[in-house]
Amino acid sequence: RERDEVEDPRPAQEAQGASHAAGPGATATGQAPLEATGRSAALRAGVHESTSVVIPVTAPFVVPLEAVGRIVADMVVPLEAEGVLLDVRERVMRNVEATLRSIALANGFDHDVAVVLRVDDVGFNLDAYPAILIREADTQEGQTEQGREARQDNLLELELGLWIRDEEAPPEVANAFLLDVQRAMMADPRRGGLAHDTLERGSQLIASETMAPFAYQAARFAIDFRHDHDDPFQQDGVAGGGFGSFPLVVGAKAHALSARERIVRDLVAALQAIARANGYQNDVAAVERVLDVPARIPAFPVIFVQETQETKQEGAGAAPAGLVRADLRLTLFVWAREDLAATLPGEVNELLADTKRAVRVDVTRGGVALMTQVTGTVQEVDDVGTPFGLHRVETLVRYRHARNDPSAAR
Repeated sequence: RERDEVEDPRPAQEAQGASHAAGPGATATGQAPLEATGRSAALRAGVHESTSVVIPVTAPFVVPLEAVGRIVADMVVPLEAEGVLLDVRERVMRNVEATLRSIALANGFDHDVAVVLRVDDVGFNLDAYPAILIREADTQEGQTEQGREARQDNLLELELGLWIRDEEAPPEVANAFLLDVQRAMMADPRRGGLAHDTLERGSQLIASETMAPFAYQAARFAIDFRHDHDDPFQQDGVAGGGFGSFPLVVGAKAHALSARERIVRDLVAALQAIARANGYQNDVAAVERVLDVPARIPAFPVIFVQETQETKQEGAGAAPAGLVRADLRLTLFVWAREDLAATLPGEVNELLADTKRAVRVDVTRGGVALMTQVTGTVQEVDDVGTPFGLHRVETLVRYRHARNDPSAAR
C-alpha cells in the first residue's frame, strides 16, 4: 500500500446552476412550469401515480413547504379529532415524511417520488420507483436547564434509503435523486418549528451488478429536537399540535447538478484524456462510472470509477457558518492486459502513473473542490502467468457547499 499527498490545494470557486426561461404554457406568473427532461422523464414514465402534493412553481427553485404543511395536516388532523395526541418525536417524523412526499416535478424537483415508507429492519417489497425508505436509527438524549424548566435534548439519527431504477446510468441518476432529497430535507432544518436543527451526515452508494438496473443510496441525517423533560408530548409547555408555519424558501435553480456530480464528471473527463497524444504513456480504451466492477471487461486498458462513501461535517474546524464540508471517497479500478506476462508489471505501473497524473492535473476539479488526494494504491492481481493486472487507486475529494443546497459549491 502506498500513500501519496497532493500539494497546494487551491480554493474552490462557486459554480452556478442552470436556469429555465419562460415558454409556451406559461403560468399566471408569466413563466412556464418545469417539465420532466432526459432521464427524469424516463423515470417518470415507469413510475406509478405519485402520492405527492402537486403545486405549480416557476423557474426559480422554490421548496414547497406549504405543501409539506398540508400533508402533515392530512396525517395529523384526523388523529387530533379523535383526541389522539402525538409526541414531539412522532410529529418530527411526520414532518420528515411529508417533506419527502413533496418531492415532485411539479414542485420544481427533478423527480416524482413514487413511494415514501417508514420501515424498520424487516423485509419489504417495492413495486414503484423512485422510492424512499425512512428508518429511525439511534437517538442520543441529554438534558438542559432553561430557566426553571428542564428540557430534554434528543438527537435522532435517520437513514433514508433511496431506491432508483434506470437502465442507462445509475450513478448519475442516483446522485440526481440524492440532490432532490438533500434540498427537500435542508430547506427547513427546524422542521416547521418542531426541531432545533437538521444536520446532513453523508451518504453511501450501495449497489452491485446483481442489483441492476436498481441502485440504492443510503443518505444519513440527524435531527436535534427538544421536549419537556418529564413529558415527551409537550414542547415549551404545549401538547399535541403546534406544527409551526411553512414559509416558501427560495433556493437554487432547479435541475442544477450537485457539486458532487460535477466533481465526478470532471474526474472522469480527466481520466478520459489519458492518451499518448496528450503526453501520457498509454492510450486508455475506456473510462466508465460503475456501481460495481462488471464481470466482463469490454476493452483494455480500462479505468472504472466507483463512488464509495461521502461524509459531511459542519461547524468550527470544518466549515464556515452556512457551509458544509464534504469528503467524497472514490475507488479507481485500473485494469491492464499484456499477452506476455513478463512485461505485465511494467504495463500496469505505467498505467498507474498515468492515472495518478491525470487525477492531479486539476486538484480543484474545475474549481468545485478544495483538494483531490490519492490516499493509497493496492495491487489486486499479481498471479504469475496471468495476462491481467489491476491496481485499486483510493481517491479523496474534499469540497464545500451551501448548507441548504448541495449544488452550490463554495
